[in-house]
Amino acid sequence: MRELPIALKNEGDNIVALLKLPEQDTKRAVVLAHGFMGDKNGPDRIFVRLAEKLAEAGIATLRFDFRGSGESDGRFVDMTVASEVSDLKKAIAFVRARGYESVGLLGESLGGAVAAMACDSSVGCMVLWYPVIYPKETAVFKMLTDHKKDLDKRGFIIIENDEQTFKVGRSFYEEIARLDVAKHVRSIRCPLLVITGTADKSVPSEQSEHTVALAGVPKELKMIEGAKHSFSGTRAEKWRSEAIDATVEWFDKWLK
Repeated sequence: MRELPIALKNEGDNIVALLKLPEQDTKRAVVLAHGFMGDKNGPDRIFVRLAEKLAEAGIATLRFDFRGSGESDGRFVDMTVASEVSDLKKAIAFVRARGYESVGLLGESLGGAVAAMACDSSVGCMVLWYPVIYPKETAVFKMLTDHKKDLDKRGFIIIENDEQTFKVGRSFYEEIARLDVAKHVRSIRCPLLVITGTADKSVPSEQSEHTVALAGVPKELKMIEGAKHSFSGTRAEKWRSEAIDATVEWFDKWLK
């Protein structure tokens, strides 16, 4: 299996990506969309593991850093959901132009909202991990709101996460305060699998339940008992393996 560095462009900015190829030629590919303050490796490198498993199943994978995140151009303070939707659409267009005829999407957390908003008729199926469909009902939004005085004073809010410092801009805060992801979920008509943990306090599992209720068919909800956000917790290794296996099975079933 090979992994190729890919350079995408959007609005003059470089988007850093990696294309994982299976041993045999394939017409199937999955694009991975990371979450808020994340990168192309996913939480605890779960995207790296997922790409390996998909390659073993004969499916290529494109994972990338949204602008303002990871190695891609841009500043995090300028990031918006709209800019991430634009980036994801560029990534989908890339895999289509490369000759992949059957394309799937995976989004995790805020990347789940982005995937739902970027989904169109070119997407063959989708998997969402603990997706955000009600941004105002997430731990991040509540934290940002608690520090809104900093936004009013400086124009941004500082968040510390995994020994990194992020500046969240006014545009992002005001955007998610009014964002209606649910209307996009209602438009999903490709096969959809949603996976979440029952102990997720960052994006409560009710959001995943509502995602499945709103979407078209076929659809399925997988609840991992005891798992927290990013499938973390006391049995994280088991839960993440469970999520990866279910995800690979779904894409292998529906990507023809």
